[in-house]
Amino acid sequence: MDCVICLDEVDSDHGSYCCSRCRFIVHVECATKVNWYSVIESVEKYDDDSTSLSEESRDSYIVIGRNEEGKVTKIRHFCHERDLISSDMIPEEYKFCDGCTSLISDSFYCCSECNFFLHKKCVAFPRKQHFWLHECERPVILVAGNIFKCSYCRRICNGFAYDCPRCGINSCLQCATPYTLTFEGHEHPLFFLYMYERSCTGCGEEISEERNPSHWFYCCGICDTSAHLYCVVRMGEYPFIKPGKIYKEGEHPHPLRFVKKMYYYPECFECGVPCQDLALQCMEPGCEFIVHWECACPSDLRE
Repeated sequence: MDCVICLDEVDSDHGSYCCSRCRFIVHVECATKVNWYSVIESVEKYDDDSTSLSEESRDSYIVIGRNEEGKVTKIRHFCHERDLISSDMIPEEYKFCDGCTSLISDSFYCCSECNFFLHKKCVAFPRKQHFWLHECERPVILVAGNIFKCSYCRRICNGFAYDCPRCGINSCLQCATPYTLTFEGHEHPLFFLYMYERSCTGCGEEISEERNPSHWFYCCGICDTSAHLYCVVRMGEYPFIKPGKIYKEGEHPHPLRFVKKMYYYPECFECGVPCQDLALQCMEPGCEFIVHWECACPSDLRE
């Protein structure tokens, strides 16, 4: 296996640090090169119920139906009230995953009665797991239905999050599995790196060891391409907010829905400027309330 810090192969005969629960492995030199570790003098506190992961606690869905070949055709996911049906047919219209909020471009599960979609890879995320970059020893819990700012990439997201009840971190699914990333604009996989000195192909900014910790980046091991996470997934100002999802906060008496206005631009009830791109629109029949997300965004998500 390759070291997740430098991407060079790890020879176990020369020592390494690895995780017993996943494929995370680093050279001893890479692990101690930066102050991102702590010394554990006793492992007894890691054996209690709060840090253990039973098989029952890991699965986020149950299988409801299979076909004659044994392939799963229907599941029930913890975050949705109805059963989800398996499909390999890519929708003709743009559809976005309710888990990672990215475009549906491969096999997925969907609800037959509403606009709920999940990549099959997002369905597989466990309900509870030990997060690879989580300094707290407690497992993180998969939650849905909230809007949050990722503690790592600092992007606002309304998809799934891994939440730690103890230390309060929130991680989007992109940051929960950042080792490799496939991107339709590049033919090779991009690898996540901790330490690297190069210019971002997307924005031209110098990438160095002293960079802002929110500016994680990816590098292609085949060609000379490096990019910040933000530049790789750039899809407007809020790439991780799925249109159509319900916004449950704010002072408006009716439920609001995220929308992206592409042609008709009604005026914002808050500032009076036409609502282009991301906005919140009232779902109540007869109510014409609409407001820019910029005008409605809570202060704690702006920080």
